[in-house]
Amino acid sequence: MGQGEVRFLCIARVPTLLYLNGSVVSNKERIEAERRYVNMLAQLLVKRMEPPSTTSKLEGAGNKNGNDVEEQAQERSLSEHPQ
Repeated sequence: MGQGEVRFLCIARVPTLLYLNGSVVSNKERIEAERRYVNMLAQLLVKRMEPPSTTSKLEGAGNKNGNDVEEQAQERSLSEHPQ
């Protein structure tokens, strides 16, 4: 991870943070960091909910397993990113 990525993650995950590495965290920077963070988590969640292959997707159509995969992906993502 680069410095920019670490900075935006820190700002997005710590809502009370006013300074980071001696720099003021502006409202504009916080909003942008939170947007990037939500976008990153949405992409991660979609990726985790994708079936491993198209064959299993066809076999699992109408099956309860698809819902289980979605729930597990959501729970895992929320536990890793509680903010």
